[in-house]
Amino acid sequence: MTNQHHVTHTCLKHPLIITLLASILMLFAILLTQTSLAQAEELIQQDTHIPNQSTEQLLDSNNSHLAGPPIILTHYGMVLPQPRPDPRTVFPETEPSLRIFIENQSGIAIDSDESLYRLKSGEGLSNLLKRAGFDGQMRESAIQHIQNHRSLRRLPIGFPVYAIAPTDHTPGGIRISLNNEQDLSLYYNTEDKEWRSIRSFRPYEYFLTYISGDIENSLYKSSISAGMTDAMFNDFIHIMSFSVDFQRQIRAGDEFEALVEYRRDMITEKVVPGGEIYYLSLKLSGEKIEYFRHQQASGSVGYYDRLGVSAYRTLMRTPINGARLSSGFGNRKHPILGYTKAHRGADFAAPTGTPIMAAGDGMVEYSGWNGSYGRYVRIVHNGTFKTAYAHMSGISKNVRSGARVNQGDIIGYVGSSGRSTGPHLHYEIIVNGSHVNPLTVELPSGNPLTTNEKIRLAENIEIITKEMSVRGIINYASIQFSQRLALQQK
Repeated sequence: MTNQHHVTHTCLKHPLIITLLASILMLFAILLTQTSLAQAEELIQQDTHIPNQSTEQLLDSNNSHLAGPPIILTHYGMVLPQPRPDPRTVFPETEPSLRIFIENQSGIAIDSDESLYRLKSGEGLSNLLKRAGFDGQMRESAIQHIQNHRSLRRLPIGFPVYAIAPTDHTPGGIRISLNNEQDLSLYYNTEDKEWRSIRSFRPYEYFLTYISGDIENSLYKSSISAGMTDAMFNDFIHIMSFSVDFQRQIRAGDEFEALVEYRRDMITEKVVPGGEIYYLSLKLSGEKIEYFRHQQASGSVGYYDRLGVSAYRTLMRTPINGARLSSGFGNRKHPILGYTKAHRGADFAAPTGTPIMAAGDGMVEYSGWNGSYGRYVRIVHNGTFKTAYAHMSGISKNVRSGARVNQGDIIGYVGSSGRSTGPHLHYEIIVNGSHVNPLTVELPSGNPLTTNEKIRLAENIEIITKEMSVRGIINYASIQFSQRLALQQK
């Protein structure tokens, strides 16, 4: 052992021996690389393409996301994943009608049009298909086929199913919705007595419109009258809630503006959820607050003012929609105890059951009953901020101690538990262990934009401003405005 250690020590001290060993190792590595390249080239010559995968193979067990990306063999002998494709480039668009789908798939002309059936109370899908004219064997195999694509448990009353019953000479068919985006269309092959199916995306057309108006008695009523949907109004409020106290700052005569994008289902011709807001503003007592939608190169989306300051803050001042400020922060005469006591938060009166949102991203520190606070949740957002929510009627099932929550998640519902005179949310913001006024505390904005992203934002603002100059004329498009923005930036 001593001689071996002495020889090794001597070799390591000699520079010539070290250089020789390094050269041998380098030569060995080159030989291995050349061998790998040769094997890779041989494999590529044997199989220069990836076999096509069926659309069903691209789906995971939940049938809602694409499975792992396909892999390719490069010229360097390395196996690399391909980017996941946009699902709309993988699946076809839904045919205008079930009859057209069956005719295109089977090559057989269908005499009758589809009929719409809706699920009745206490009825299962099998009984519905029986009403539609399918025999027992067809119903059983159809249901097995459909269950591979979506759960049939707890289908709502009124769930729509389009169907064409088979005849002696023509195949039948079924179409159901898998979600707001996708359909499943099936037809019964009369030759082999098997169902065939295709997942497809519903075709949409997009249109932009400029909306504006004066606030009369209610911002909600004025916005809906001007053309906003309920979903868009909720987004509008959420974005503005970081900058505006809707209980105290809104006045009759204030003004609002928005550039919104709607989606219309080209089959039903109905406006469907999912439109975007690209610009929004409020003019409150002459002061204008405005934000522009901006998608960064990384894919993240946010709303920013002209200087690149995010609309979002670390925390929301009012984590509840449609509430009235019933008691502010500071000393007050306690409504139950009868003496002056510090009120360490803000109270928002709202009907029992009104959803309460997490004011920011964070971890649930406490969830449960907390004495006079009743049902209570406290969230740690970072080393500086905590928020607390009290007197709830119920706490959301997944909001437990240690759980992660995101800003806007529903954590519970307004109630009157604990020491309370009526349904309301008691909301606290705690900064470095001290309670502060939720309505006046300075809150840091979201992640700042880089210099390069500010340049891209300026380009976005210029394009959006040009679109707004149309002032109310609807602009139709086959693609989303966000895609048009991206194309004009390249």
